[in-house]
Amino acid sequence: MSNMNIIPIILSSDNNYAPYMSIIMISILKNAKSNSFFDFYLLVPDSFNEKNKQKIQKDCTFYKNKQINFVNMDCEFNSVKRMISHISEQTYYRLKAADILPEKYDKCLYFDVDVIVNMDLKEYFDIDIEDNYVAGVKAPGYHFGDNWTIDYCKKIGLPDMKNYINAGVIIMNLKKIREDNMTPVMCQEAYHNYPSVDQDVINKLFYNNIKLLPFKYNVPVSRIYESNVRLQKVFTSKEIEEASTTPFIIHYSTKVKPWNKPFIPLSAYFWKYALSSCYLPKLLKDLVFNIKIQDEKKIINIFGLKIKFRVK
Repeated sequence: MSNMNIIPIILSSDNNYAPYMSIIMISILKNAKSNSFFDFYLLVPDSFNEKNKQKIQKDCTFYKNKQINFVNMDCEFNSVKRMISHISEQTYYRLKAADILPEKYDKCLYFDVDVIVNMDLKEYFDIDIEDNYVAGVKAPGYHFGDNWTIDYCKKIGLPDMKNYINAGVIIMNLKKIREDNMTPVMCQEAYHNYPSVDQDVINKLFYNNIKLLPFKYNVPVSRIYESNVRLQKVFTSKEIEEASTTPFIIHYSTKVKPWNKPFIPLSAYFWKYALSSCYLPKLLKDLVFNIKIQDEKKIINIFGLKIKFRVK
């Protein structure tokens, strides 16, 4: 272990999102170099069942360079009002990262579970975030200069949007958060019911201490084919090209997901790793169930995979 690069990672999920948490773990482990070791902290509610824990363990059995820790968050944040319909209270769990992870870890990675990783994470983890609380990629839609952003800043208490990041893929400076005792402050802010939930909490509290990272480290599918004129207001041409040709981290950040709309941009990456998961039969069953069927028989092609089914 002494010669290994130990990378602590936080993921959070309820039972409904367990398959996708497992699949991002597969994507991380499949792309890992031999000297990277991943210490996963899976933050789950009290209702998270043993069957899902076993399936996640099974999906990762082949990979030796990991440790999986399930952390029971009990009923944390259950009373927080959810401002976005497709986001659950588990999104707030990351706010307690500095309290949950061992003191030996000065920083960690956090990913939403609607993310796929296409790289060895050592390069990402090794980024020097200096004396900042977090590092992340700008959330493009918040930077296009539309009139609503002025009102948005007023609503959440930001002077401007220049450092506003997407909080679904971030590096967290646990040491600084602990030193400045920011965990209780973040948790208190969670109850202010901001429009973009904990993302607003992070951006508001850490506004002057956010390190901005290149676009390729959090590529939102909803924006990858955005007009270059719009994206160039936020990222350089080089960043846009890198994100388009070699997206290191893909984020299916809207309510349209590859598991229910398999032909959205970059969904092939998700299914590539899903094929290795013991959740695959469930994913295919759910996919078929959600598709409106006109004929008694139908064949769907998903990236070369043919699925036959009969309507009862």
